Amino acid sequence: MRDIAYNFAKQFILECPHKATSAELHRFVEQRFPGREFASEIFEGIHQAVMELPNSASDVLSAAVRTGPSALMKAEGFKKSRNTWHRWCGWGCQVVQVQGSSYSDRSCARYTINIGGYLRDRQKRWSPTNYDESRPPPEMCCDLRQRIGWLMPEQRDTWWNVIWSDSPEVVGATMAGVIEKYVIPVLNESMQNIEVQRAKSM
Repeated sequence: MRDIAYNFAKQFILECPHKATSAELHRFVEQRFPGREFASEIFEGIHQAVMELPNSASDVLSAAVRTGPSALMKAEGFKKSRNTWHRWCGWGCQVVQVQGSSYSDRSCARYTINIGGYLRDRQKRWSPTNYDESRPPPEMCCDLRQRIGWLMPEQRDTWWNVIWSDSPEVVGATMAGVIEKYVIPVLNESMQNIEVQRAKSM
């Protein structure tokens, strides 16, 4: 059964690369072979096929972060460090971070976008570290924190799916589009008035 599941998964990956994730493969194979009798062998076969994918969803996501929003963020005065952008202003530092989900595998990943505000010259009772322009703060150390989904019309925690066969250019364009539409206006408005970003972070 392990070889059957493996061969089925390999064929499915060839025929339907834009649907070929671990979850979809398990769903189709388990429909074909219902019951728990062969569950472990099916898992092993599918896992082997997924591990042989030519690239991973995290590779696609990393490439999208590098290329997608870069021009936009640079034009807005942000500097990039890995998957995070920083921009210092009068009251402190504005932070935009692409966060990948820990619940992902080689075939599929998820990401969201976090927005932060670090207040300059404020005593940090919860952290002894003071950041400056030579060493910008990570998003998790910001005083104000919010996820992009709460700035969008739906006002809910929003994540986007990425699979191994997605185009980094398309994923990056989507990422840049939502940052430009929902994040940049708030950050530009709050550069001189921290209360704007504070209100959006409540």
